[in-house]
Amino acid sequence: MLREPRASKTAVSPSQSAKTKKRGGPTDEHIHGEIYSAIINHQIRPATPLQEDALATAFGVSRTIIRKVLQRLSHEKLVDLIPNKGAFVAKPSIEEARQVFEARRGVECILAEKLASTITREDVDRLTAMVSAEAEAVEQDSKQRRLQLSGDFHRQLASLAGNEVLRDFVHELVSRTSLIIALY
Repeated sequence: MLREPRASKTAVSPSQSAKTKKRGGPTDEHIHGEIYSAIINHQIRPATPLQEDALATAFGVSRTIIRKVLQRLSHEKLVDLIPNKGAFVAKPSIEEARQVFEARRGVECILAEKLASTITREDVDRLTAMVSAEAEAVEQDSKQRRLQLSGDFHRQLASLAGNEVLRDFVHELVSRTSLIIALY
């Protein structure tokens, strides 16, 4: 059943806050957004080493800031931190890939059930437009755009459901799925 429109909720991508600057240089939020985007858009492949010195130089910041960003990306399961070896873009195993997709199926079923009773016509229109944009990207053979739009769609579903824990979980799963798609 469709309900009356409510205040617009949109999924926030990490790169939206990446434009924030502090003291004239890039912030850790900006750097996180740049590296995050490069990983999920397959510009940096799984298992690629992420050298602190090179990143610090490229962004014009200290290694301390880079370490903080790499820790956050590790927490998000996009980077593996290996003692005495460094940071690497995560390379999920086939079993981990199966588990991630299984988790997504379960979580997205819960979201669909929750949305079935709360979704508005405005929400349906927004989601329909997102699906149309993704179909257009498929027709144009734009894999990177299709992948981004697909992730945006699933993050939007999670936002509309109104459960912050599930929203955060979907965000992580969508990011990990992107790595898996790059790999397999």
